[in-house]
Amino acid sequence: MDSALQTSLLVSAAGIGLFLVLLLLIMGLAAALGRAKPTPQRPPADPRAVLAPSEGSVISVAVQPGRTVTIGQELCILETGQSKTAVRAGRVGVINAVHVLPGDLVQAGQVLMEFGD
Repeated sequence: MDSALQTSLLVSAAGIGLFLVLLLLIMGLAAALGRAKPTPQRPPADPRAVLAPSEGSVISVAVQPGRTVTIGQELCILETGQSKTAVRAGRVGVINAVHVLPGDLVQAGQVLMEFGD
């Protein structure tokens, strides 16, 4: 057989092999995506809950249950790394429960306190 023909056949075979490998990879990826579970949706946030914006340590708590607060009023202060963050009321209402004390470590999204109304 002619060497040019052999080279041509080898290149064609390699091309077909590469095509088949890529096709199998794409099919495997498509199958894996089809089996992927949908991301669970978070339940709607409770409008009564005051959540920690990030993880940290509670430095101070400025309100007690039964206290009426206004929008923007400081509720507590968290220390997050090198900074301090004031957690402020996002609405007007009466604080029904306070779930943290100074010194407590909290996680992002943890309920710090709750409005009663």
